[in-house]
Amino acid sequence: MPSKEAALHDLLLQLFDATELRRFVHFAYGRELVDNLPGASASLSTLAFEITSAMSRRGLVDEALFQRLRDVRPHHHEFIDAVGAVWIVDHKTWRSRPSPLPSPAHERRNSAAIQIFVSYSRKDVSFREDLEVHLRLLQRKGAVDVWHDGRIAAGDEWENVLRAELESADIILFLMSPDFLASDFCWSIELKRALERVESGDTMIVPVLVRPCMWKDSPLAHFQVLPRDATAISRQSDTDAAWLEVAESVREAAAHVRHERG
Repeated sequence: MPSKEAALHDLLLQLFDATELRRFVHFAYGRELVDNLPGASASLSTLAFEITSAMSRRGLVDEALFQRLRDVRPHHHEFIDAVGAVWIVDHKTWRSRPSPLPSPAHERRNSAAIQIFVSYSRKDVSFREDLEVHLRLLQRKGAVDVWHDGRIAAGDEWENVLRAELESADIILFLMSPDFLASDFCWSIELKRALERVESGDTMIVPVLVRPCMWKDSPLAHFQVLPRDATAISRQSDTDAAWLEVAESVREAAAHVRHERG
């Protein structure tokens, strides 16, 4: 395998497991490319090799690919940029572009969009990334603006930025899991303040069950949980369908907030 293809192969191994990699390719390039991939029994390395080869043959390894990778895995942007520089001819210009992590809140906010705050445990970052993928279309349309602590820029006073975003959120999504319920910060800061803002009618709470946990014994039991059958996303046979239900519910909640604004 040529060195630049080997670099992309290794990058895909770093960023995804087999299910996530198939989902990424399907979402970005459609079913045709996915249908020609090895079956479910293939190893992650074999799958990444076939995807790398297919995309190279079809001329799909371009700036758009690396930007998509940056969008879904923002915390790995330095690694993605390094591999992108191997492929992109004008890599100096491309790599000089800002990281996908947005600038501070006062510069970033789209005032017309419904502001969404995502509260989660760091151990559930993969679920948060899946959520972002499924909300991407709503963000591109300017319907919503999704924020989480991974968006805090270098040099920002993280707690001040987080509290400001929490205060301005129209909708607060809680990704529920055992680690979320065990997190003192999520529980005592984010959940506590969200409940206070709901009480005053300033925001909406949307709990999303990502892993089985004792959420029915928490204050979030008073809100409609997603997925609506209360089966954790990690237990779903079709996680894309489960995330689609979440995304559609967020779209409906955003439309409700927009209507209430008048």
